[in-house]
Amino acid sequence: MHIGIDASIANQDNKTGVDWYCYYLIEAIKKLEIGKDEHQYYLYTDQPLKGELAKLPENFHEIMLSWKIKYGWGQVRLAKELKDNPVDTFFVPGRMLPFYNPENTITTVHDVCFLEHPEYYSLGQKLRQKLALKRALKYSSKIITISDYTKLKLQELCNVSEDKIKVTPLAYDAKTYFVDKDKKSIDQTLEKYKIANPYVIFVGRLESKKNILRIVQAFAEAKKEMPDLELVLVGSPSFGWDEALHWLHGNEGLWNKSEFQHHALIKITEDTYFNNGVKFLGWLPQQEIRHLLSKAQVLVFPSLYEGFGIPVLEAQACGCPVITSNTTSLPEVAGESAILVDPLKTEEISSAIKQIISDKKLRQLKVKQGLENVKRYSWEETAKKTIEVLIK
Repeated sequence: MHIGIDASIANQDNKTGVDWYCYYLIEAIKKLEIGKDEHQYYLYTDQPLKGELAKLPENFHEIMLSWKIKYGWGQVRLAKELKDNPVDTFFVPGRMLPFYNPENTITTVHDVCFLEHPEYYSLGQKLRQKLALKRALKYSSKIITISDYTKLKLQELCNVSEDKIKVTPLAYDAKTYFVDKDKKSIDQTLEKYKIANPYVIFVGRLESKKNILRIVQAFAEAKKEMPDLELVLVGSPSFGWDEALHWLHGNEGLWNKSEFQHHALIKITEDTYFNNGVKFLGWLPQQEIRHLLSKAQVLVFPSLYEGFGIPVLEAQACGCPVITSNTTSLPEVAGESAILVDPLKTEEISSAIKQIISDKKLRQLKVKQGLENVKRYSWEETAKKTIEVLIK
């Protein structure tokens, strides 16, 4: 078989959730022995493949498709390539489908949050996601989802038949996230960001969907009893961050970048800021995230909606206990290994923070349970299940 994969977002520099899924999945497929001598893979990209992605086995081929316009590469340029040079199966792990697709097209639908909670998105985001899902359901011969929860919601809200959906749970990168015993490197990262006090950490986009306002409010409540406690936020601002930011320094009205940089927070480094015990570090390299997770008291991840929730596994693999939501896919991913809270109740989040910090036995238990929980997941298994769908 000739199998085409849209690798464009896996090839981006500052990757986040879906981008990392695409990257790790492609890397895991490259290492599989299944069909190594039978199938040819074609990785479509809008710029030359970088780093590990560029190291291709003999049966993998880079198809670099130039496109000078800012938008439309996936819908127009990739569509032309697929029409001119057809493949047997085409896999889209994280973008909107092109305007032309082979008969056997497989798409990953990560979640349908915009249908359940449109208030978490800007108008532009809702329109893009609606179009992407509509095309995925119409033109895909199979749909891959990343959790049973997303599968259930596709059936309930979109009337997709069960036999069209295949669940392939995600994983974490065990080479990057582990119990790090390199104290010198960890201390250097903490010193770089001027972190000296005990801290709780959040990793992900700073947005409404991730419950960023309640995270900040719950931390502020916990800090009343633990005045030395800090909150470290790792991730890029997105829709809803302005609300949390203005709550932090008591302002109302629209947030803008100039105000953020010059009035709201105090600079730590060129791209990081500090206010009221909250450190905003922006997007960070994975090694630094591992260092921060290794020393954190707890990962606070009471997201309002997750298709899966990889940060839960990444934290647990580093020996960091986790507070997360008792809703959507998160109980499915964490099981009993995390402290589950109602994400709509700020006092529950705050109480869990104080409990995990003050109760050493509970903390040790959750660390142990977390390290056991992550053993259930691997990108190799995700890749195997994905390939089964692609070659069937």
